[in-house]
Amino acid sequence: MSGGHSNAANGRWSTVAGGDNNRAIDNYGAVGGGENNQAGSNDGDSASAEHAVVGGGLNNVASGHRATVAGGDTNTASGWYAAIAGGFHNVASDGYAAVCGGTTNIASGNSAAIGGGQNNAASGWWSTVGGGEGNTSSNMYTTVGGGETNTAGGAYATVGGGNENGAYFNYGTIGGGQSNRSGGYATVGGAP
Repeated sequence: MSGGHSNAANGRWSTVAGGDNNRAIDNYGAVGGGENNQAGSNDGDSASAEHAVVGGGLNNVASGHRATVAGGDTNTASGWYAAIAGGFHNVASDGYAAVCGGTTNIASGNSAAIGGGQNNAASGWWSTVGGGEGNTSSNMYTTVGGGETNTAGGAYATVGGGNENGAYFNYGTIGGGQSNRSGGYATVGGAP
C-alpha cells in the first residue's frame, strides 16, 4: 500500500496505491485509487480472481479472473477477462465481455460488447450493441448499431438503428426506420 485511508491489500503481491476504503483481495490484484473499490472476489479463495484490477472511480468491483474496471461509478466486471472502461452502473458478467461506457448496460454473453448508451443488453455470445437506449442483442453474432428499443434476436441478425425494430430470425437485417420486422435471411432497408 502506498497511502490513502482505510485501504487493504490482502492478496499476495496485491497493491492499493491510494484512495479511501479500497481493497485488493486476491493475489496480484491492484486498485489505483478512488473510493470503495474492490479488486478480487469475496469467495475466500485468494486465487479465484487473480490479477483483477480497478484503476479508480467509486464503488467499482473487478471480481473475475484478470477482470478490469478502469473507472467510473458502481461498475462490476465479474467474468474472466471482462472489462469496463467507465460509466455508471455497467456490468460485464461473462468471459471476455466488455462495456466501454454509458449507464446501466449489461454485457452478459461470452465476448459480448457494448460501446455505450443506456439500458442496453448484449447477452448472446459475440453479440454487440454500439449504443443508443434500450437495445438488445440476444443471440450469437448479433449486432444492434444504435437507436432505441431495437432487438437482434436471431443468430447473425443485425439492426443498424431506428426505433422498435426487430430482427428475430437467423441472418435477418434491418437498416433502420421504425417498427420494422425481418424474417430469416431477409433484409429491410428502413422506412420513415
